[in-house]
Amino acid sequence: MIKLVQDNITRIDELHSRSLGTFSEDEATKRQLESLTENTRNVLVQTKDKIRKLEALNLGLPPHTSDLAVRRAQTANLRQRFLETLQKYQNIEYQNRQKYRARMERQYKIVKPQATQEEIDAALDNDESGQFFAQSLLNSTRYGAAKDALREVQERHDDIKKIEKTISELVNLFQEMQMLVEAQDAPIAAIEEHAVQVTKDMESGVQHVEKALESAKGARKKKWICLCICILILIIVAVVVYLYFFKDKIGGGGGNNNSQSNSNTSIAPKSNSTSST
Repeated sequence: MIKLVQDNITRIDELHSRSLGTFSEDEATKRQLESLTENTRNVLVQTKDKIRKLEALNLGLPPHTSDLAVRRAQTANLRQRFLETLQKYQNIEYQNRQKYRARMERQYKIVKPQATQEEIDAALDNDESGQFFAQSLLNSTRYGAAKDALREVQERHDDIKKIEKTISELVNLFQEMQMLVEAQDAPIAAIEEHAVQVTKDMESGVQHVEKALESAKGARKKKWICLCICILILIIVAVVVYLYFFKDKIGGGGGNNNSQSNSNTSIAPKSNSTSST
């Protein structure tokens, strides 16, 4: 839509130049200019409404929407292009207004060559400028040229009024868009601030979780250390008990062997005695 408006603006400027290039305004050019100006006005209003709807839609989306940032960027870009187009159109209309006014000044000097700049400005700024020219026409010695100049001045005066109306509408559109931007900035800022706070809270939560995990790891490590110490103590106790009982068993076995040796020693002499007998 903005591309269409830009093309229309270029065409409007061309039609203004064509109109200024002729002594008497061409009716076909006049109708084309009026039709194109009206069409451009309608497209501008439609574009403004579209941007307003997009802004409202973006505000209604949840902050965590995945493509929200892309949507906002696209809408902001569209809004900026629209404002630039309005400014361009307004500048072109200002320039053409000045061209029409300069043309009217020249025609007034044809009617009244001795007119001062103040007198010319007063005549051009007055809605009844035709009466000023008609009065000057009666006093002019160049009746034919003055009559043609009067007709053109009246036509150009109407053109200037139409241009001024367009400029006023463009100014209103521009101001509406500026107010829309200001109205949207506050909620967007609040949403962004909320998103930042949520991010901070999440980061804080992650830090707490990490600390909890570290604490849990430390507790598990201490638990395993205690378990290992207990197992080691049990092993030591088991070894001590085992050695204690094994030592007693070894000591008891040695005593029996000594008794048997002593018995054998006692019996042996007795056998020898019997043999001697």
